[in-house]
Amino acid sequence: MTIVAALDFSTVTDRVFEIAAGLADSLRARIVLLHVVQPSELAGAGAGSAEDAESVVATGEQQATRRMARYERRMQLDKLNGSVILLRGSPAPQIVEHAVKLHAGLLVLGSHGAAGVSGRLVGDTLESILHKAPCPVVVVPHPKASRTRPPWL
Repeated sequence: MTIVAALDFSTVTDRVFEIAAGLADSLRARIVLLHVVQPSELAGAGAGSAEDAESVVATGEQQATRRMARYERRMQLDKLNGSVILLRGSPAPQIVEHAVKLHAGLLVLGSHGAAGVSGRLVGDTLESILHKAPCPVVVVPHPKASRTRPPWL
């Protein structure tokens, strides 16, 4: 079985990783950590020419690569069978497409998106993934949604 965990670097990302890693360990499954860099969101932050926008996107990808490397090291320390994928595009279609390509048995994601993204877009992204996912989806709630952890975590 392959578990795909979509990481967006929001406040829920560490919990998404912990839950996906715990499931992968318990089920002896392969884990794939996936992050989608959104050029449209990053380019909007870099007002100016196309070259400026591409530079902002490239910087965003470099930062994402460094952050994903930290999670990859955690997988290695936990002796998990896993890999990391960094993509560019729109999150919902990319996540669904790669879940299909990887024959995912489970998809794990957070209940809200990256900082700075409107709540409506985040709702649309999650809703789109839930409707199109090729496998069961575990949605990890925002830390403020529940002050207590279930006893199994």
